[in-house]
Amino acid sequence: MGYFGTRMSDKGYWEAIWLVRSEIKEARVRKQPQWTPFVQVKSNGFPALPERMTAQLQFQLHSDDNTVPLMVRVAADKDGHYSNTVAGPAGVVEQLIIEPQTYYVSVSDPSIKWSRSRPWMDRPTRTIKVGATCSGRRGDALSKVNS
Repeated sequence: MGYFGTRMSDKGYWEAIWLVRSEIKEARVRKQPQWTPFVQVKSNGFPALPERMTAQLQFQLHSDDNTVPLMVRVAADKDGHYSNTVAGPAGVVEQLIIEPQTYYVSVSDPSIKWSRSRPWMDRPTRTIKVGATCSGRRGDALSKVNS
């Protein structure tokens, strides 16, 4: 009877190995980006100048799912014009600002949590540097964020 019992358990053993193997494979496969719609971000951290200017924006990204590509796209308007994309857990974007104190942010997956640093002004070059602590996530009613 021992041989018969071992023979029966072999099937369960191989099925368990196959399941573990497929789970490992799924954990290694990167998901394709699913870009969220652009979210308007208002920042009082740099001046509301009527003319166009550039700002350096620093972002930090995090997701509990390690298969999600960490990417952020920053644009000058809601249609995504003059956009810049950076990848990784942190990045700096030099962004053209065409609406006073406003830019737009999109992330590569809805599960990504993001934050940006508080702005500061680099007086010699007249470039605004924004480096942040306003965090957001798609679905959190982030149509406007004031910092």
